[in-house]
Amino acid sequence: MRKQLLFVGLTLLSLSSYGNTISILSKNINESYSKTVKVSGSFFLGFQFSQKSNIDKLNVLFPSKSTGTLCIDISSIDGRYKASLEHELTQAVSKLNQLEFPTQYQTELTSYKPNELAVKATLGKSCSDRNRKSLLASWSGNIEGEHPVLLIRSDARKDVVFVPNISKSFKCKKFKNEYKVTYDKYCELKGIDITEVGSIKIKRKNLQSIPDEIIELVYDSKK
Repeated sequence: MRKQLLFVGLTLLSLSSYGNTISILSKNINESYSKTVKVSGSFFLGFQFSQKSNIDKLNVLFPSKSTGTLCIDISSIDGRYKASLEHELTQAVSKLNQLEFPTQYQTELTSYKPNELAVKATLGKSCSDRNRKSLLASWSGNIEGEHPVLLIRSDARKDVVFVPNISKSFKCKKFKNEYKVTYDKYCELKGIDITEVGSIKIKRKNLQSIPDEIIELVYDSKK
């Protein structure tokens, strides 16, 4: 399985540089918070920067002069909060942009701990565009020195992220959270410049054979 995952064109040295603030209209937001939890059928739930502090404000990292429709899916680890956001970029944007969206559940959102809110941000012609590219997100405006984290739901006994071009592997770990409903594992990609990685492969092991998950990373290469 191949997925277009990342479209960034900045080096990690400049990730803390801010672009604009993007305001999303309430009519383009669909969110819910319920005691009835829903199990996700997806494998890939989020790709974002690690976060040491509490949930702050949502930010998205854009490559230089990005245009198109921004689509964001947010899922809480306990399955209670779900949201989808859509925004047409009326002008080209670059760097790290803070998103302002009028949520009805600010108190509930700020109660979650780091990595308990998965963000899947994509950019394309529309939110139904199958060829849209994914973007790195962050719940913190200060991402200097932080590393990417892949959030997944997997029934495999073992999941390992392998980065072919640097021959480096990262073990995925299970969350200790007892309410891990939507996703249950996190994979920390430490010590790499994600903008220099062309693809990552998630090797999965179980009692029976499981196909690898191959995620293609698309970015503006400076090489």
